Amino acid sequence: MKSLLLRVGIDKGCGGCLAPILRDGSFEYIPIPEEQATTEDRLYKTLHGRHQQSLSPYLPRRLHSKVPHYDPEFETFTYGDPARNKSRQLSKLLPGDLLVFYTGLEPHDKEDLSRLFIIGYFTIARIHDFTRLPEFTWESLSRRLEKKEAEVSE
Repeated sequence: MKSLLLRVGIDKGCGGCLAPILRDGSFEYIPIPEEQATTEDRLYKTLHGRHQQSLSPYLPRRLHSKVPHYDPEFETFTYGDPARNKSRQLSKLLPGDLLVFYTGLEPHDKEDLSRLFIIGYFTIARIHDFTRLPEFTWESLSRRLEKKEAEVSE
């Protein structure tokens, strides 16, 4: 079994801040800002975390009207990366291998230091290399993957 460690989520280099560790020791995951045009209609200012509160207080004001980039997608258990180096590493993974996600988090106590934390992992079921598929098949494959996840989670 192989594992690939992947840094995800907003950070000081991509977004300008870190996601919070809350008073009770739990945390909020905040995705990075989207850099390209997208069909995503959610904005940071309307984004709620797992704890049912707005994530806006944890973000610089300039991000409030920006679109978050959901990758990894923790609802459908998908991850992708078009960067050549990463996609080459991803293409070498096999079913049963792991994608391990880590992120920088800012402690509630400002006296404490921010650190990196593992926040989740996916066990690989299959890999789809979109660069090897005709573009006209992408949307149908995406719908099938979403449907498959809906069947699994019911």
